[in-house]
Amino acid sequence: MVTTTLPLIPTTDSPMDLPEIRIAVSSYLSRHDLTICICVCKAWHDSFVPCIWSRPLQVNLASSTPLQPSATSFIQRAINIRQLKLYGIGLEGQGTVGYLPCQHLTNLRSLNIQQTGRSGTDFSSSIYWDTLVNLARQNTRLDTLRLLYIQGSKDIVSLFWDAVVGCRSSLKALHLYHYVEKSSDRCLFDVLPLLRLDRLEIAHSVFHHLPYQALEQTGSEGEAMSKSLPTVKALRLLSLTETGQPSPNICPQARLLSLCPSLQELFVTGYGHETTIPGLISKELKDNKWPHLISLSLHSLSFTDLELSVILDSFGRAQLETLSVRDGLFGPLSLAAFEKRHLGEGIKTLNLVRTIAARGPTMGEVSEIVQKIMEQSSALENLTVDVLQALDVAKGLDWACTGLRTFKVDADLGPDDKKENEVETITRKQTTAHQISYNRDSFTKTQRQYALFQQLGRLHQLTVLDLTGWHYQGVWYVWRLNLDLSHGLNQLSGLTQLQCLYFSKGQKLYMNDLVWMRTHWSDFREISKCLHLDLHEQKALHQACTSWGWKL
Repeated sequence: MVTTTLPLIPTTDSPMDLPEIRIAVSSYLSRHDLTICICVCKAWHDSFVPCIWSRPLQVNLASSTPLQPSATSFIQRAINIRQLKLYGIGLEGQGTVGYLPCQHLTNLRSLNIQQTGRSGTDFSSSIYWDTLVNLARQNTRLDTLRLLYIQGSKDIVSLFWDAVVGCRSSLKALHLYHYVEKSSDRCLFDVLPLLRLDRLEIAHSVFHHLPYQALEQTGSEGEAMSKSLPTVKALRLLSLTETGQPSPNICPQARLLSLCPSLQELFVTGYGHETTIPGLISKELKDNKWPHLISLSLHSLSFTDLELSVILDSFGRAQLETLSVRDGLFGPLSLAAFEKRHLGEGIKTLNLVRTIAARGPTMGEVSEIVQKIMEQSSALENLTVDVLQALDVAKGLDWACTGLRTFKVDADLGPDDKKENEVETITRKQTTAHQISYNRDSFTKTQRQYALFQQLGRLHQLTVLDLTGWHYQGVWYVWRLNLDLSHGLNQLSGLTQLQCLYFSKGQKLYMNDLVWMRTHWSDFREISKCLHLDLHEQKALHQACTSWGWKL
């Protein structure tokens, strides 16, 4: 039992001591005032102990702090607290950590502790770690544990992990951010196999050693490692390092990947060209080591088009449901593998972001790839891509992803080869593509925009349309869509479930356009601010949106 005293608390009643508080929060409140209201009204079963309650490094603990709960009220309600978040813990275990040595704090389900001291500070206070050990021991039904910026001496950290093992029947999720492990006889990876985790997330952390010595002795790497973490279904790895005797043949991330045979979700980022992650992922898939994997996120510049194509080619038919590639190269080879494995039949969420690079596919090639994916991905529900050129839409086939719900793209009309000064007006009588005659090899800006609007209008399940542009090499795409009625907005009348519309700078909307949206989109609630209008018109539009309950 920790024998520390609670910090000095004002004797006057705090808003947190009241049994029930009801506040009508107005939209004109500042962010600071709104934050205070949220803190005051937060239920005790989801207790939030932020820095504003007690700032030992900035505010005298004896001074009055409006949102600081009294020790009595905390103890009275401790048994009902299920989720506890602690921020801004002091250097020597001061501040909010003083509330934790409470015998009644025994029903926690989620514990989130974040150290906010200076980078590199050794938070090895016995008060702090003894408190954590005590919490772990008395909350045996804890299911989620998050530790941020945490480090300590080897002996006391070992005691903490031993206490966590007592929660093995209930603990399902472990999140470590900037966790620093020192030389210890009892390290994290001695404890993990004893737990029954569903989700493991490790980011920017340093470990003394990762399990590889036993593998080298047995000589059966895949078989030995696959039994270590058999219950982990979601794994997220970002920038792991090792301070002990790292294996020269396989990187820390790769070793952890092999520990989890039951993976359903995998997120990997932050590694170098010298690692073996792409090959390992491909090998595990081909060997059917991850038969249940349905979500794959690869966020790293190190992934080349060839590496990604090898990974995609290792999937079974229509197995993958979520694919996210950021800062990687999804090029022709990846598309070929995507088509070969018929991934479009089962994929529901696809994110291809920042895939244009100096040595990768061009903007035009990326647009062609996106168009082909949309032509064959019938199950697609959420799509985020860099760019889609209207010319590719005009030349291509109808989109198969008619069940799309969210769509974020930089829709590019392209240059005007016929030197049109402005986009020609599309009247409301022109309702089919056949009523606009054009050459398949040459399209005016009007025709390209109409072709894109026609495809968008077929997405009857769409709820979010985000036309926010991406930024490449200091240049924004300049040939944007015209989202007003005179340029074909009425072709989007089929988007009856649309709720949010976002667009970039340079867009003009008028009052009749907004009235049309309100008439045809009954669920609409959020829109980007209309730009390039005089102050009077812009004020009138904003007032209209606010009166309709739209968020700007």
